[in-house]
Amino acid sequence: AYETALTCLFRPDHMLVLDDGSPAVAKFARLVSPKRLTVVRHAIDASQFRPTPRDERLERDLGIEHAFVLMCVQSLVALKGTKFAIDAFVSFAGAYSGSARLVIVGEGPERGVLEAHARHSGHGPDVTFAGGIANSEVARYLSVADVVLETSVYSNVNRSAQEAMSCGKPL
Repeated sequence: AYETALTCLFRPDHMLVLDDGSPAVAKFARLVSPKRLTVVRHAIDASQFRPTPRDERLERDLGIEHAFVLMCVQSLVALKGTKFAIDAFVSFAGAYSGSARLVIVGEGPERGVLEAHARHSGHGPDVTFAGGIANSEVARYLSVADVVLETSVYSNVNRSAQEAMSCGKPL
């Protein structure tokens, strides 16, 4: 595993590990003494990430008015599993009797692959790739979501999940 290789190669005096809900903390805790390990937990700014009314202007800009909106906010890298969000949306949209849209907020090297996957799913027009946004805009985007999808294949309670919950959005 990479954790063992890192500690053998670099022999750190101290390790700082982000607790994102993944198994990383436990793995690193087995490799170094507690005195050489500091665990940092996510902290969400509740003054920024809080329940707010839907931003109707953003709904218009995204073309998602009057739709049930599923949203995915994450970097578009394979580890985040955004393909699974598209697959889940396709299943949902096929069973839902109303209008549904998936909004993917983020940028990354997988974007082209994900756009092609959405097109080939038969629901391409119902999937909006909003691109990367500033952190200060995340809560505004979350305001228009009915449900937030978190599909990381590595971290089970990542920062974006915590931000969505802080905004009162179901995951």
